Amino acid sequence: MASPGFVHELGVENVRQHEKEYWKRWRDHPDPAFIAVDEDTEQQKLGAIVLYSEQDTPSGKEYRIGVAVKEGARGKGIGKLLIGRALKFAKDEQAHKVNLYVDPNNIAAISLYKNMGFRIREEKDHEITMEVNLRQSA
Repeated sequence: MASPGFVHELGVENVRQHEKEYWKRWRDHPDPAFIAVDEDTEQQKLGAIVLYSEQDTPSGKEYRIGVAVKEGARGKGIGKLLIGRALKFAKDEQAHKVNLYVDPNNIAAISLYKNMGFRIREEKDHEITMEVNLRQSA
């Protein structure tokens, strides 16, 4: 689920290696994840979201999310549903913040995230970091 900017910055091989190592660790220590499936077939995966547990801070638990929606399913509310479910999970887990990285060229995603309560925390050449404070978004 790496953004084009992230791939550009690290290189394809480094991203592949990182993802390979992540999924190897995931088997023993799975992060929470949700998958959206086609309601007619219940077979076709339309999108997924993973919540990576960030280090707990003095102000509480934080999660970073990674979300992807299949190209043909975009613009149909799948991303909004996945993010909503992830935010509910994080609140239920008493997290105080959720953050994510997004490619600055992904205008549709940035708009969705802003509509879901995320605000830009940091901007770099190939990446924007956005976050939502769950204690303020109630």
